Amino acid sequence: MGIADLPPSRPMDLDKYDNVTDYSTWQPNSTVRLCNVPWDSSYRDIVKFDDKTAQDNYFNSLDSESMIWTRQTVVRFGKPIKIAMPFDAACKYNYLTVSYGRTGNDRTWYYFIQDVQFAANGVTELSLMLDVIQSFQFDVKFGRCYVTRGHVGIANQNTNSVDDIRGNLAIPEGLDVGAQYLTREVDYENYFTPAGTSVLITSTVEIDSTWPTESNNQPLSTATGSNFENFPSGTSQYIIPKADDLPTFMAKISAYPLVSQGIVKIKMIPAYTPAN
Repeated sequence: MGIADLPPSRPMDLDKYDNVTDYSTWQPNSTVRLCNVPWDSSYRDIVKFDDKTAQDNYFNSLDSESMIWTRQTVVRFGKPIKIAMPFDAACKYNYLTVSYGRTGNDRTWYYFIQDVQFAANGVTELSLMLDVIQSFQFDVKFGRCYVTRGHVGIANQNTNSVDDIRGNLAIPEGLDVGAQYLTREVDYENYFTPAGTSVLITSTVEIDSTWPTESNNQPLSTATGSNFENFPSGTSQYIIPKADDLPTFMAKISAYPLVSQGIVKIKMIPAYTPAN
């Protein structure tokens, strides 16, 4: 094809792009805000707001530093962007938002701050990654679809129904609790009461033999062993049928330290009734 064969050029209709914005270009007079959020780019914590108003209210409530972006800037993928902020101030933040205030096309883009580098006095380089969840969560609506793998089957409220929706997953999936546990609530339940339980004592000496004292000079006998719950052990096991009697027993044995020092464990067990 020669030059003469090229189709005639026509002027591009740039007007139709005048009010179009995307996350790769920061428009003049945009508001850039640096803040801190409790989630990161690993997406282990997905934050879903009820609506855009709830999302805006959350970010407006954060301690932040803001500036007006005065020029149009292309945020190139994988390349840092420079902002007019001292390094020691910028490195305190892990998140950045850019809000456009153009009539009829107001939009906010959300970015993770992945790295902060000193560029010059009063100038800092930020390496950014778009937070896709926050930027597009109100633009996407799930309809009818096929789920081949993921968490949907586990999260469904009918997970444990008769048909067990987990069977729709293509691969086995366990419970992912994240890198750290967080205790949100603690409940206590008393399964044993002193009147309805017994006490099991484990000892390395024979408690049921004559206890040695300075006057009787009785030799101390070590445990003869036991087969408690079909498990052979070198210790002897003793049961006080009524747990209420434990304080009386401890008060008495405290005068015989050579015997009491052999006790290695005391625990409550369900009520024990001696055989006739």
